[in-house]
Amino acid sequence: MMEDTRYNFYEVVDSANAYFDKYGRTKGSGWKGFARWKNENESKFYPTGVRTATDFYHVSKAYQEVLSEQGLKTKTSFDNGWNELGPWDANNVTSHYSPGIGRIETFWVNPNNNQHLFLGSRSGGFWKTTDGGTTWKNTTDFLVASGVFTLAVNPFNFDEVLISVQHGGLGYTHGIYRSTDGGETWNITKFEPQNLNWGGLGDNERIYVIKYHPTIQNRVYVGSTKGLFYSEDNLDSWTQSFNGRPTDIEFHTSKDSVIYVFNNNGTDRNHVKTSRDLGKTFTNSNVIADNNNAKGHLSLTTANDKNVYFASNNGVWKSNDEGQNFTFLSNPEENCQGFAISDIDSTHMIYGYVDAQSSRDGGLNFAKATKWAVQDDAYIHADIRALECLDGVFYVGT
Repeated sequence: MMEDTRYNFYEVVDSANAYFDKYGRTKGSGWKGFARWKNENESKFYPTGVRTATDFYHVSKAYQEVLSEQGLKTKTSFDNGWNELGPWDANNVTSHYSPGIGRIETFWVNPNNNQHLFLGSRSGGFWKTTDGGTTWKNTTDFLVASGVFTLAVNPFNFDEVLISVQHGGLGYTHGIYRSTDGGETWNITKFEPQNLNWGGLGDNERIYVIKYHPTIQNRVYVGSTKGLFYSEDNLDSWTQSFNGRPTDIEFHTSKDSVIYVFNNNGTDRNHVKTSRDLGKTFTNSNVIADNNNAKGHLSLTTANDKNVYFASNNGVWKSNDEGQNFTFLSNPEENCQGFAISDIDSTHMIYGYVDAQSSRDGGLNFAKATKWAVQDDAYIHADIRALECLDGVFYVGT
């Protein structure tokens, strides 16, 4: 109901309060997420609560009006420019036992030069470094919104980058933007609200994942609240493959035509979807027993191209037949917001949320690898948002 604007805002609130009155408002109940949604949206729909008459583009229109009146298009538009004051280190932000400095939702590491990285921040936009993280540059301060939830880099041209520009708090998308100069400047693609007839910062639609096909030029996949889309011409046009909420897309490590997708929607959560025709059609795996409709994460490794791994809050599963059947491995003592297999060693994998759990025996046993509550050599901040492995090195965004 929260995402379906046909329901009156106050109908949603009454229904949610009745639910939480019955089941409680304790940690993990979903109360915090609802309360944040209510706080963000009530002013938009007061006093009637009607959500079908909202102009989804009111934020972007107001932003364009400010730009046209003030001419504030870059940092150098201001007298004497801007001087960045920091903070440069999370430890300077707070004396709290668990310092942090902004949420990283997505990242990319250059496979030919691990000193070259891009990252997307929930409310801080796109950042780049060419010196391994010693210095960073932000290039999206003057776009219409401040969040970047997902990014994709063209494997045939690392200067071409796609990002979903989003509302920093709730993640509502304003479409996909492209850079052709390594993330220095940005222009909106055709995959944008006016062409799509959905999206806009006042809408409730999200883009979860953007992926370039690793071996076929100009082929792009987009997972969103409106389903899975694929493009054969670098987003000049696109086709919808299926409805739903696909949140993860992975590619077979040796067969170009085979693609795996997790659809975070209904009973599809208990399956992995496989396409053998480049995403035109999909079939479901057999039921992943005991997953209990939990959101899943996919990972593959070049160490064995028949293996597909699936992880959720309910544990880790492995397929030995290219995603048709899955066998339960184990259930680490942690929830799952990130999961990755080593790309060179299938016995090594990382799984976690608040803390990261590591397995060195192919997922049969896990041990805590990081510690949020204690600042020692194993400290990383809580809430894993992105997790990948490149050349045997695991990278974690928190």
